[in-house]
Amino acid sequence: MTHSKSRPAPRNSNTISSSSSLGPLPPYSEDIERGVSETSPLYRANPARYTVPRGTTEIEHQLILDGLTWTELAPSIQCLRYNTREYSALLKGVSNDMDSLEWCKEKEITVHGIHFRKPAYCTIDVDRSGIARVHGHWIVESNEPRCMTSWEDFRDKGCAGNGSHYRRIEAHLGNHQPLWDNWREMCATTPMDYEGYHFDRPDSCDLSFFGGVTGVWFLKDKSC
Repeated sequence: MTHSKSRPAPRNSNTISSSSSLGPLPPYSEDIERGVSETSPLYRANPARYTVPRGTTEIEHQLILDGLTWTELAPSIQCLRYNTREYSALLKGVSNDMDSLEWCKEKEITVHGIHFRKPAYCTIDVDRSGIARVHGHWIVESNEPRCMTSWEDFRDKGCAGNGSHYRRIEAHLGNHQPLWDNWREMCATTPMDYEGYHFDRPDSCDLSFFGGVTGVWFLKDKSC
């Protein structure tokens, strides 16, 4: 919803868009995509296609890729943000004399009908037997009902203040999993439709022990 510039929207200590106490948005999902918070060694997927090793023809290279498979595809229990979750899978078919990381960076996959040409990043884990296991990781941003938070129980709290020209609307964040999800990230990325208007995110987010997560919007109202 677009407001005029005659008077800025009210702010409080929790205002996401401008408050120093809550901004910028939590970096968790961005860090995951960059691999910052991973404990395993990280290897970013190459932006350009991997160069065919010397002595290997393009046909041989493609045959090797075709012989590799992703197994044990599984979603993370934690949502990164609204309708977004990370998936990981184990790369199979890589022989000991092959650079498993380079092949991981090139191997495609389809998740929820969406084709990914390469992983967002690759990791190496060494199991108890000393065998290295290579995993690919993808950020999937669709068909994730577990991560589709929604706004419910709307409450009109009246004018934000005398002469403010803004009305305060609050709503409760539903389908939120507090044990796993970052409440600020989920609140800040959950859209809302209210009385014919669409909002990509709340103006602020609040968390209380009994009330859960509350989103706050300031709607322009000349009567206030």
